[in-house]
Amino acid sequence: MSNKRGAEWPTFLIKSIFSLLLFIVGIMIIIGVVKSGDINFKNDLNYLKFQTETARLLNSASCWAWEENTPSGYLVHAGVIDLSKLDNINGCLSGVDYSYEIKYTAPDGIKTVTMSRGSGMTYSDLFGIKVVLNGNMYDGIASIATK
Repeated sequence: MSNKRGAEWPTFLIKSIFSLLLFIVGIMIIIGVVKSGDINFKNDLNYLKFQTETARLLNSASCWAWEENTPSGYLVHAGVIDLSKLDNINGCLSGVDYSYEIKYTAPDGIKTVTMSRGSGMTYSDLFGIKVVLNGNMYDGIASIATK
């Protein structure tokens, strides 16, 4: 008579060793993938300064933002540019080289306003804006760059 349990023992041992080897290989593959995925963050403080400056230009009433005179006082509309305030840029970006281009769609076609001081701009971005001119509001795009 043969013992069936005894005959299964070598098969169980081989399957267990094979499963353990597959588990170890899987862990090594996962570790390799995790190690190759190292991410290094570069803190660019100049770009953060650029974002702060452009946010001030577009959202501050002392820069370009449109102020609406309401019965309860002045209401500042962030992201809505008052074209009569474009000369305020020197006070908002003092000592910084800049370049901007504002395009907006007026009833008589696309209008463009540009100005720059300096050259070799480092940081630039596009912003979707509204433009106020003579009490009328138009859709537009602002391209702002600084050095």
